[in-house]
Amino acid sequence: METCYRCDIGFTDENRSKEHVIPNSCGGWLKSSELLCKKCNSLFGEKFDKDLAEQTNFLANFLNIKRNTGKPQNVEGVYLHSGEPATISPGGRHGILRPIVKQIDKGNHTSISIKARNSKEYKKILISLKRKYPKIDVEEMMTNVKRETQTEPIATLAKFSVDAKRSIVKSLINFYLISGGVKKIIAHLIPYLEGVQEYRYAYVHYPDNLIYEVKKGEVSNVIRIIGNPSERMLYGYIEIFNTYNYLVMLNNEYDGAKMNLTYAYDVLLNKQIFPDINLNYDRQSLINLFDKKNETPLANFQKILERIIEVGMIRQLDKNIQDIIIAVVGDYISLNPKAEKLPKVLELLINKKISEIQPYIIKFGNPTPEAPPRNIDERNKWLQERTKECFTDKGSH
Repeated sequence: METCYRCDIGFTDENRSKEHVIPNSCGGWLKSSELLCKKCNSLFGEKFDKDLAEQTNFLANFLNIKRNTGKPQNVEGVYLHSGEPATISPGGRHGILRPIVKQIDKGNHTSISIKARNSKEYKKILISLKRKYPKIDVEEMMTNVKRETQTEPIATLAKFSVDAKRSIVKSLINFYLISGGVKKIIAHLIPYLEGVQEYRYAYVHYPDNLIYEVKKGEVSNVIRIIGNPSERMLYGYIEIFNTYNYLVMLNNEYDGAKMNLTYAYDVLLNKQIFPDINLNYDRQSLINLFDKKNETPLANFQKILERIIEVGMIRQLDKNIQDIIIAVVGDYISLNPKAEKLPKVLELLINKKISEIQPYIIKFGNPTPEAPPRNIDERNKWLQERTKECFTDKGSH
């Protein structure tokens, strides 16, 4: 393919771009320089790839997904018990979103509570308060500062973006084309990608019987495309992190070659895998699925998400324990190169450090179609109110 499939401009060294079949923000590594020109690649990235990145960022953050460049963005949430805004960094470390200063006046007495993200920020707040309260002894308060580990569970939102669906369709188009597909077969989908037309044959898909049974501990991106000229249909199925799953009719008047395409990539092991994927719809069954798309069982999505959370929790725990042991043992050996075994006190120190690992506890509530407020303070209040309604006290999942 020598031209951009959106604008049909011929590729040159100046306008050629490397397009990820699945966005790199979602752990996609498969790419081609024969899909989109730089201008169209940039346009689609701004129009909707960013929406898919935002939709999937929670899991990219939680699983600490590797990318070509950069890391997943921090995730915002709210601590369930205190209602304080929280931020989660890639890999699971979390803390308050911003410093919290509370002033309580009782008669002639004023008490001030300060929560900061680090010592530097804490000292800066003290210096600022000293202008109003000259008796504050900054250095004394710095020596008496209490360091706490947040142990509250966090509530955050898993969402589906309408525009993110365009990125999903683009990923299927990308894979179809690099696998030998013909541009004219998908040309009718370009106005949909551009946002000037709607398209009814693309929707989230969570059947009771899983299309792909993942292996224990696996998190992968999966694409499956079926071209069936006898049924006049070309359709595709995609899973992002085995969690955000979509079914798309790419062409319902398909007259091209018979196709049976599969691609899967384990985003934790960073390697391509070759699974069997159970996908075989006839034309009428496929049309019925899109006609009844409001019946897609979101409870199945929650079950899938719970599995991913369990994988991520085990992954984080193993990594934290490994880091602690390597750090403590490494320091000891560097100071005692002739030591043959660890002293008991060092074993106790390791166990103590392991017990202090920050928990990243996720609780699930019922899905709600209502969007959260844009304002940060209002959004955190909105989250807190819904945790009271929806979140159970049965522990973490």
